[in-house]
Amino acid sequence: MRIDARHSREMRLCRFRTSTDWMRFREDFEEEDLFWFEQQAYEFAGRLLVPPGPLSEEIRNLGPKIREFKRLGGNDEERIVQAISRSVCRKFAVSSEVIARRIKSEKFDVLAPLLA
Repeated sequence: MRIDARHSREMRLCRFRTSTDWMRFREDFEEEDLFWFEQQAYEFAGRLLVPPGPLSEEIRNLGPKIREFKRLGGNDEERIVQAISRSVCRKFAVSSEVIARRIKSEKFDVLAPLLA
């Protein structure tokens, strides 16, 4: 948990008054730590903009269309994720790429509606 302890310590020391202060703070990070912080920020933003519950509901609502796609011979999970993403991105006011990442991040089984 070295990163968590460092994060806590670093955040207590944050006193940004200028852009130079911020740049100095940022330049002092090791690349591994910076990557970890960025991943946490992306995850937080993704969950804020596209919460798992409402996304799951949207996928369930597309069940009939997914089943029809399967009936017509489509069973490529990546194509299904892309189709779902294009179908629901406007509801969350994000890009289809963000929806696709959220589906994968939450490990939603997009093929499950095909079994129903």
